[in-house]
Formats: sequence, structure tokens, C-alpha cells
Amino acid sequence: MNRRPSELALVVVSLVCVLVLAACNCAPTLRYITISPSGPTIVIGAQEPFTATGYYSNGAVTPNISVSWSSSNTAVASINGTSGVATGLTAGTTTITATALGITSTTTTLTVAPPTSITVTPASTVIPATGTQQFDAMANYSGGSQDVTAYVTWAAANTGVATFSTTTAGLANAVAAGTTQVTATLDGIVGTASLTVTNGTSLVVTPTSANIAVGNSTTLTVMELLPNNTTQPVTGTVVWSSSTPAQANVVQYGPAGAGIVTGFASTGSSTVMISATEGGLTTTTPAAITVDQGTSQFAYVSNNTGSASNVQSFTVTAGATPYLAPLASTNTPDGSSPWQTVIAPNGQYLFTTSTLPGSTVVTPYAIAANGSLTAGTPVTMTASSDIIYELVDPYGRFLFVADELTPSTTGGIYVYTINQSTGALTLVPGSPFTANLNVPAGLAIDQTGTYLYASNYGNPGGTPAAPGTTLAAFQVNPTTGALTALTTQPPTNGLNAPAFMSWDPTGTYLYVANFANTPSVSSFTLGANGALSALTTTTITGATAPFTTAVSPNGTYLYVLDYGPTSGNGAVYGFTLSSGVPGSSPITAGGNAVGNSPVGIAIDPSSSLLAVASSGSSDINLFTIGSTGALTAPTPPTISTGSGSVPFFVTFYNTF
Repeated sequence: MNRRPSELALVVVSLVCVLVLAACNCAPTLRYITISPSGPTIVIGAQEPFTATGYYSNGAVTPNISVSWSSSNTAVASINGTSGVATGLTAGTTTITATALGITSTTTTLTVAPPTSITVTPASTVIPATGTQQFDAMANYSGGSQDVTAYVTWAAANTGVATFSTTTAGLANAVAAGTTQVTATLDGIVGTASLTVTNGTSLVVTPTSANIAVGNSTTLTVMELLPNNTTQPVTGTVVWSSSTPAQANVVQYGPAGAGIVTGFASTGSSTVMISATEGGLTTTTPAAITVDQGTSQFAYVSNNTGSASNVQSFTVTAGATPYLAPLASTNTPDGSSPWQTVIAPNGQYLFTTSTLPGSTVVTPYAIAANGSLTAGTPVTMTASSDIIYELVDPYGRFLFVADELTPSTTGGIYVYTINQSTGALTLVPGSPFTANLNVPAGLAIDQTGTYLYASNYGNPGGTPAAPGTTLAAFQVNPTTGALTALTTQPPTNGLNAPAFMSWDPTGTYLYVANFANTPSVSSFTLGANGALSALTTTTITGATAPFTTAVSPNGTYLYVLDYGPTSGNGAVYGFTLSSGVPGSSPITAGGNAVGNSPVGIAIDPSSSLLAVASSGSSDINLFTIGSTGALTAPTPPTISTGSGSVPFFVTFYNTF
């Protein structure tokens, strides 16, 4: 059968198409290549691995494709042509490129920086004679740092004490007891650390148990236990820890790794376990700390001026009248006029801030078992002009003193270290600290002893009036007590001439009395890294000039002391607390009247007795606290501090 010419042509075309398709097979082709990381920086001697990703004509993406690597400047950095691992050789930059199947990648710049220093961690550590220690090295360069643990050369100066693993970079193996320097060397730069190998097998903490009251502290010691069951002093840095920091927390302070533990909340029938570590050594038996709510045995009142400038002592019976019974009066050794009294958490020392013509002083007193005081050596604050408030940190390490007008109208904070054996005070270099201050009034410190806050009172009585509107926040150096201003300062939250402050018992909520304009109290919440968040500002109806705050030890009630009008009586306003927020209205409308110009307020640990020092009335106003937080004045309602006296603050001495 004969075919038509048109049909024959169609067959030929179809056959050609089949042959063409068979030849190309429609295989996807590599279109472009990217490499990563983009623009890295390494130090001389370090390495950087690069990877390549291929993108194909059919949309496929293939990571880690096989390519050939190259460096444009092999004097700066070489690169393995197959693996893509670059090695820094000299300072400079080079372009890294990958090629495959005739396709050249996008490029990236590798910067090689000379290391300026090397930091080895841990800087100092202790391990047992059978132990190991992993060290790490960070190379620092202008603009950054890099982990170079795997690239440095590790060595121990005394190989009789320790040697380094040949397979695991930075791993030191103990050889025998002793101390050796550890070095990490890269491109001629050397980082150092100290490694101590001890025959100790564990740590022993003494005492193994202790009872303390809320707000009180005790000292713990630590020793290394040897295989023959004898002990020796610790040879490295000790790190303390608490099983329940909210009830009792601990810090390292003083010689030979000693720890100070402070109680913050009653533990009831349970205990808080306090442990210590020293490198690879740990406590086998932690110290068991029992925290009791405590009982007030004594009270101390600072009489500032007049015919009776002294510190008065009282015995306290919180559950029965007259509640306070006069014990003694102690004159200051230099004739100064006490402003405030505070007690160290260990219960051994009391500190007063006092004024003299042209100067101010801080005086330590030793507290005897019967509550009597023995004055130590006063410390003169030569540059000070107007002491306003003092505060001891929760562990009794440092005394902070707010001065309204030093070294200028902005004011400053003086810091002293406290000798744990004598109570003697030593001024911390850098005092007075002045950052972000504007006539500081009150001070507050968190339960870890890490963050300090000052209320900037300003000058509300000036012409024109200039009340402060901020708080200043600082970080406390745990060893020296020096203050460093936090980068982020607290919010204002309605602050207006903020005066004295107080925490709730958990150390979560901070309450600040606002002295000027609309009488109020501002509340803050403590967050991570010392950050305060605004909670609420509560207007106090009927108040004139709120000056001082206090929270009941059971955390249920907030009391704000109103200084009152000039030459007039003040009042105490109570509020219920719910999740840190005060109630919108006082528990008692109009508050509870107290004497003239009240300044100091204190609540005993049972939350049953409240005392107010009225500077213009020469007395202490007393109240019992009811189940609803309402205050009731007993008979008699006041305790005289002596004719002509000017009591500013009252302080309860709390014991187990």
C-alpha cells in the first residue's frame, strides 16, 4: 500500500523528535551555588568550615554538594580544596569561592584577626587526685571573641601535678596533689589559669545544722576531707548553694571560703539544705538550716537632738502591755545625735548614723546577750553633709548610707565593709557613688544582696518645688561592695518625691511612699537581673505627706506612715495586699492618728505589734494588729522616749 507524501513527512518529524528527546534525557542542570557561613571572622590559627549548597534547573536544592574550594589570598587563610575547612594564617581578608560542573559560587569574605588575649575558664579550680577538669579557651580580638579550645596548645607548667589529654582538647588529668599553672597558647598569645589537685575526697561544712530567725544570719565554714578522715583548709574557690533560696539563701564571703546563710521565711518542720562545691569536690552532708519566724526581745530607738541625744533600749513583749519596757540609754561616744539604728543580720552589731556640727558619723555598737550596747569606733564621713538613711545588706557584709547632698546637690551613697568579728567599718573605695542620684532618701536591697535601689527624693520643698520622680538602681559587687549603675533604670510609676521603701517578705514587691503632691504609694515587681516593673500606684485618701512604708512579716498588710502637715500630727494607713497590689481604700478610713512628725515605723515578727517613732512628740506610738489588719491603740498608747528627745526610728531585734 502506498503512503501519501504528507503522512511520510509526519512520520519523519516524529522520529526526529524522539531521537532528540532521547539524546537530552531532560536531566536537571546545576544553575548556581551558594556558600556559608557568610562573612565569618576567625583568629589566627583557628579554623572555619564552609559548606556549599547547589540549586538546580528543576528547583531542587542540595546541601553539602561536592565542590572544589579556593582562597583568593592563601597567605591570609588556606582552605582544604575538598573539605572546605579554612585555616587562619595571618591577619587580613580573603575571598572564599566554590566551583562545581563549571559553575562558580557566590563568594564570601573570610576575615582573619589577630587575637589580643585568650581567656581560659575556669580561671581557678580544684579537683581530687583522681579527677579531671575540662578547660575552655576563648580568643578575644577587636570586635568579638571565638572559642578556640580545639586550636590552642594546652600545657601544665608542672606535669607532676597534671597533664593534658592528647585526644580531648583542654582536658586536664590529675597526677598528684599540688598546684600548677595551665596555659593555652595560640599565635604567640597565652592565656592562663590555675589548677589545684588535692588529696581531698569531699567537703565538710560546719555546723551541720543551725537554727536562725527570719532576717537573721549565721556563718558556715568549709574544709576539705582527706582520705585519712582529717581535714585541711580549702585550696580553691568555694561556691555555695541553697535547696530553697526563698526560705534561706547563702553567699560566699570572707576567708577560707566561708559562707553566710540568712533566713527569709519560716521553714516550719522542714529544713533548707546548704551545700558547697570546690571544683570537683562537693559536700557529702549539707548543712540543715531551720528558719523560725522569730521573736522580738529588744527594740532600739534613735533620739536625734534635744536634751536626750542617745540610743534607747527596750525589752519587748509583743503579746502583752506595756509591750515596750525601758532598758537603758546609751550616749554616742562622740556626742553626736543619732538619726537611725539598724541591726546586722548576725545579731551582734547595731549601727547608728549620727550628726555633728559640720560632719556626720557612723558608729558600730556591740549587742550583748541582755540587749545592752557597747560603742565601737565611729567613722567620720568627712565629705558628708546630710545623712538620711542607712541599710545593711541581707548577709551583713556591707553597710550602705544615703547622703542627700554629697558630693553635690545630687547626693551620694557611701558603702562600708563590716568586719564580721568586730563590727568595725571600712569605707569602700569609690564612695560616695553618685550615678543617677537626685537627693537619695530611702534604700532597699534584694534578698540576694545583688541589687540596691535608692529613691530620688529631689527637692519638693524648694522654690520652685522640684520633687524627684525616679529610683536609682545599682549592682553590688559581692566581694568589695562597690556599686555599679544598672544599664536599664527602673520605671517611674507615678513617683513623686519618693521617700522610704520596703519589700514584702518574699522580696518580690517593693513599696515606695510618695511624699509630694498627690499622696500615694507606688508598687514595683522585682524581675530578672534586678529589673523593676511598675505594678500600681495607690492614692492615699486623707494623707498629707506619706514618708515611710512597712509590710507585715506575714505579707498580708502594707502600712504607710504619713508625716502629716507641718507642726501637726501624722497617721498610719493600712492596706490589704493581694498579689502585691494594695487595696484601693485604707483598712481604717482616715488612718490611725500618731504623734507629731512621725518618721520611723516597725512591725514585730509575729505581725501583732506595730510601733511608730514620732519625732515631734518625744514618744513611740504602739498599735496591735488585728486579724483584718486594723490597728488598735493599747492603754497606754505611747511610750515616752524622754523629755526633749527627738526619736526618729525604732528597730526591733529579732531572734530565734
